[in-house]
Amino acid sequence: MNNVLTSAFIAGTLLLSLSSCSLFNVDLNTGMEPLPSKELNTRILLHEFAHDFSNEVEQLADSIIGSTGEKNIKLNALYWKIGAISMSRQAIFQTVPYASLVDTWIFCRQQSHFLNQGAGRELFGEYQPVVNRVAEQLEDEVARIARMVSTANDYHTYKDFVDNYTKEHPFEDIFFSRGSVLSELNAALGLSDSVAVTTIGTMPEAVSDLSSRMNDYSNNMPKIARWSMQAYWYEAGLDSVDIGAMADSIALLASQISYVAEHSPELIDSAVIKLNEQLGPLIDRLDHRWSETLWRLGEERIALIEALDEQRKAIGETVATEREVIMGDLNVLSKELVEQSWRHIKELLVKSLALILLILIVLLGLPFGLGYLTGRTLKMRKIDRS
Repeated sequence: MNNVLTSAFIAGTLLLSLSSCSLFNVDLNTGMEPLPSKELNTRILLHEFAHDFSNEVEQLADSIIGSTGEKNIKLNALYWKIGAISMSRQAIFQTVPYASLVDTWIFCRQQSHFLNQGAGRELFGEYQPVVNRVAEQLEDEVARIARMVSTANDYHTYKDFVDNYTKEHPFEDIFFSRGSVLSELNAALGLSDSVAVTTIGTMPEAVSDLSSRMNDYSNNMPKIARWSMQAYWYEAGLDSVDIGAMADSIALLASQISYVAEHSPELIDSAVIKLNEQLGPLIDRLDHRWSETLWRLGEERIALIEALDEQRKAIGETVATEREVIMGDLNVLSKELVEQSWRHIKELLVKSLALILLILIVLLGLPFGLGYLTGRTLKMRKIDRS
């Protein structure tokens, strides 16, 4: 019975000490600085804008291709889809949110200027006004995002840089080839490239950014490869009917060669030469177009690998740092928990001993007190009677 009471007393003491321990309310600090709300909002809005950008360009280009019978306009619509969607991703999906914002704004401004006033102002014939309007709307949208997430001073600084950079670096063709603006932007902002990036965000933020990049890549790269091959067929003047006719012609020529080989073997060389003359240019153009497609896909793959490697290193560093910080916090927590527990146990033991002593005093002193009071009362009564 005594052992049971002792165990219950100790358990109750521990529960009381743990329930009052303030360490259980501590918020573990991972040590990784999250992205400021401005930059996190910028990243989220730009990723949403990437989806809207692709849809607007792709839908309009497809509408033009389906509506026109002119080969050049169809080709330009295809090249516009390929160049705008692939090159805009290099601006949008950057690690530094403010650089992504300004670079995307620059790209949209360059595209709008190219289609409205530059070399691309006559690429789409009667559809040119519609293309120009969509390009202007996309530029207005990214400018609105910049105004939402930036202070007034930052917005005007960004706008001045966009204006100047666009004038100095206009697009020359519809493939929209361009370089990085980060170094020039940091110079304009008075920042050093080595200290411009202070944090990539917490691990969930970095993983979310990586997921957006992968999702966009998987959605658009198969389309770009398909559009590149489709552009080749338009360049060669081949549509679905032409391809079928060409296949029938090749089959007929093959049967003729087979007949000649069977009945007039001496004429086989001339038949083979004729076949080579018909198929040679087509094969050469197909090989050239396929090489261009592979080159573009290779460039996109290299860019994605670099982005993935950058994110992987950042996430690895974040995980290692967070693990060290958490283990350090756990060590401190365990030490302080033991100290707090013993402190509470000592306080509880002192209070318990004081309570027991008080109970003993009451239990032992009460009979003496009552006896004293009773004797005094009886003595006083005897005095009063006498």
